[in-house]
Amino acid sequence: MNLESCILTVLAVVAAAAASPGDRLPPTLMTERGRLLLSEDFAQPVVLASATPLFKGIPGVVDRDPRFVQHPDGWLLHPGKWEFIDGAISGTQQERHGPVAAYAIPLLNAVFQFEVQLNGSRQARFRINDTIDHVCRIIIAPDGFAAQKDDHDHEGPDAAVPFGKVALPIRRGEWKTVILEILGDRMVVFIDGKSIVGSDPLLRVQKATIAFVVSGASASFRNLRIWEAKPNPDWHAHRSRLGSQR
Repeated sequence: MNLESCILTVLAVVAAAAASPGDRLPPTLMTERGRLLLSEDFAQPVVLASATPLFKGIPGVVDRDPRFVQHPDGWLLHPGKWEFIDGAISGTQQERHGPVAAYAIPLLNAVFQFEVQLNGSRQARFRINDTIDHVCRIIIAPDGFAAQKDDHDHEGPDAAVPFGKVALPIRRGEWKTVILEILGDRMVVFIDGKSIVGSDPLLRVQKATIAFVVSGASASFRNLRIWEAKPNPDWHAHRSRLGSQR
């Protein structure tokens, strides 16, 4: 973990300690929550989205195909196996491409919050796309989590940019709350008070879809919330502290 991530870990712990006992939401670092944009518990089967004829009946079509359009009227579950079990959505890989649960929602600056459980999967990912391709992702594995700016063209010259990886043992069947904040060209992700921060111009783009992706046996997700993000007035002080200690 780099110095910036170490300091953000301390800030997250301090913010959590400062929260009153009655607070139901984990505190944020870089932003403040604004208007609620999406709330999906996954306690029951979700409303499914319609899509272009290209996708219908063709398993394994990837969502970056320029002919593919997901409509903002529900969830698209493809490919692989998705089930609604014990108040959560659970994905199991059955094909070469891991199962994807995608939702079309226009976003710019946002706070994302959800819970994840690993049930034998190698990785569970939360991915954000624009209308062209992948923008960024969080990767959650049994030994910790990572974040990156994604490869945005898959044929060059753009390439993925890792923002860091944090060691955090995650036991099978254990629920973890994930917070992701995006504001301008910067993102912060934290789990259990451990944080990763990254910056890239691509993060400024208008986002179009979000997606949960599973690699391997299975992983489950629940209690997804998305809010508009507003600047946190304390973030500048945090950034000054980070800059002085580089």
